[in-house]
Amino acid sequence: MRGLTRAGRPARKAALRSGLSAPAARGPPASRTRADRAPRRRPPPPAPPPRRRPPRPTPQRPL
Repeated sequence: MRGLTRAGRPARKAALRSGLSAPAARGPPASRTRADRAPRRRPPPPAPPPRRRPPRPTPQRPL
């Protein structure tokens, strides 16, 4: 496995010498493992509507 990267590509210098472009010489992007990805956070529960105070009863006028 001398001169090969983990992706199985020829080592970068050799690849560049043989005419591969630099990004191609680097090999495919490493696949992100599950541990790399941020854990999905559950969205916060929707906030309850604000509590409105019931209107004060109007005092009855004596008739």
